[in-house]
Amino acid sequence: HVLERDAAATTDAVVRWLETERDPERPLFLWVHYMDPHAPYEPPPRWASAPEAGARAPAPEPVVRFAKRRPKLDPRPRIRDYDGEIAYTDHEIGRLLARYAELADVDEALVILTADHGETLAERPLWFQHTYHVFEELVRVPLLLRGPGVAPGRPDALASGLDLLPTMLAFAGAPTDGLPGADLRDASLDARDPMLFVESIHNFDGSQWRAVVTQRGKWLVRVGRKEAQGRTEARILERGYWDLERDPGETRRGDWPQQSAPGERLLELVERDPAPAGKTPGYRPGALTEQNFEILRELGYLQ
Repeated sequence: HVLERDAAATTDAVVRWLETERDPERPLFLWVHYMDPHAPYEPPPRWASAPEAGARAPAPEPVVRFAKRRPKLDPRPRIRDYDGEIAYTDHEIGRLLARYAELADVDEALVILTADHGETLAERPLWFQHTYHVFEELVRVPLLLRGPGVAPGRPDALASGLDLLPTMLAFAGAPTDGLPGADLRDASLDARDPMLFVESIHNFDGSQWRAVVTQRGKWLVRVGRKEAQGRTEARILERGYWDLERDPGETRRGDWPQQSAPGERLLELVERDPAPAGKTPGYRPGALTEQNFEILRELGYLQ
């Protein structure tokens, strides 16, 4: 199976559906999943900006994740390929929106562009990874909105993926009562100072990083699992604090500030979590089922 579906093929499939399958009398919710800005980084030649055109930079060896020293490998060609895939995907998104504008009134649509995670490049000892920590370059992702009710500009308010559903429902005129998050078109959001919660998938050793983020800082804990009285419970392995105002690159981890309401809230949620360290009790890795394969194929992860 091909690991990813190419961005041009994704755009072509969406345009074909819009031209032949869409019912213009019905409301439209369209989710387009582009996979290209993701390893393996292989932009088409037109978008490959590395001087050694056509030559692919090798990925770091897996042992890098445990190594004390970085390997003797120049990451710059690989980073340029990553940038090339971003530029290529940006072009394809533009092609999709241009065709949509020919088929419907794009100014009446709410268009949202976002991502599920970022990527470490060469700023950390662990290169080109995104599952293992809660650094800003991993959890602070692009989020762009365009459409009715969206004011031009770049708001200062913190936003979360949890805000997307109430934003879309409010735009469609549907109720949002009881949902976490807020309508991102609301200008009053600039005045809020929320606590946003983020987590990694795993830390290669069975533990998991979790954090709470505010405008000024980030409280983080590394969570493991322990067996207690026949139950699996969370175990706090370490904790720390990053002052995002003074140290936006997260290079100096400090102690938790005194009287830390965000930190206490994070500990409370960790203790209550039914899936310590991100895994439910009795979790065992298994083979990919046909149903899961079909779900991944529909999302564009496989072809």
